[in-house]
Amino acid sequence: MSKFADTVKQDTPRLAVLFRRSAPDQEQFQWGIVGRMPILGLIGYLTKIQQELDDPWTDQLADEVAFVVVWHERDNQFEYFTHYDIPKDSLIGMLEVVKMALVDSQLVQQVRNQQIELLGPDGKPMRR
Repeated sequence: MSKFADTVKQDTPRLAVLFRRSAPDQEQFQWGIVGRMPILGLIGYLTKIQQELDDPWTDQLADEVAFVVVWHERDNQFEYFTHYDIPKDSLIGMLEVVKMALVDSQLVQQVRNQQIELLGPDGKPMRR
């Protein structure tokens, strides 16, 4: 059993980005998070690994045509697996979309919890 299959079998918290081609010139991505993980840490990790993806593929290959970030709570570390059939530039772009969605959700959550205030053009806090 591969390290990827073993990790997924343990139902480890993870971000999964699935990829498929519906036609030769059409790429489709789907993504989701399974389990609980620190979202701010995930955003930072995605930023970091976008730089690494410019290098030749690592030996951390996924068994499926997917890109997967795994959260190891015991070690407090992230790890990723990718598949060589996913075009690098498209994957890097999709990870940027995922990061934007995660940042937006964090911003909404912080505003809702009143941890930050949005200011209007007059410099005063906006009301809901």
